[in-house]
Amino acid sequence: MVDGYSRDFIHKLDKQGQYISSFAGKGQPYHFNNCHKISIDPRFQPNRLLCTDRNNGRLVHMTLDGSLIGTHAEGLRRPSAVDFFGDNIAVAEIKGRVSVLDKKGKTIATLGTNDVASEISTNRTPPEKWREGVFTSPHGITFDHDGNLFITEWNNWGRIVRFDIAQ
Repeated sequence: MVDGYSRDFIHKLDKQGQYISSFAGKGQPYHFNNCHKISIDPRFQPNRLLCTDRNNGRLVHMTLDGSLIGTHAEGLRRPSAVDFFGDNIAVAEIKGRVSVLDKKGKTIATLGTNDVASEISTNRTPPEKWREGVFTSPHGITFDHDGNLFITEWNNWGRIVRFDIAQ
């Protein structure tokens, strides 16, 4: 569990939901600034934690016990959530874009890029300004079993966008 709108700590709980410990935060060596979501990255053995460090525009890898491994990807537009498909990862970026990264954290595709500053990173862009295949504020993301992407946007009306990218 993360408290990314507070002190940027990650809290470890047991399977009954009882507190065990906390790690990460704004200080050394993590320097998180809106540790928004964490996921278990199954592409590596042993598995790793992957954190979306929203305001630093990066994804950060840690061991399952919270030891910092390092930055997995940077230069992202306020990453919000991730999902995995094979060796790739899709990143919902609140500032109007979705990026698909390889296992090394390198961008292999960008989808739905919106560069209109007044339309991105806000929940107030009205439906009449939405454009097919262009995002305003991607917030949630998931692959289906065939590798197609479903992206939810953060807005006052509700919007789900599908990208058929399976081969």
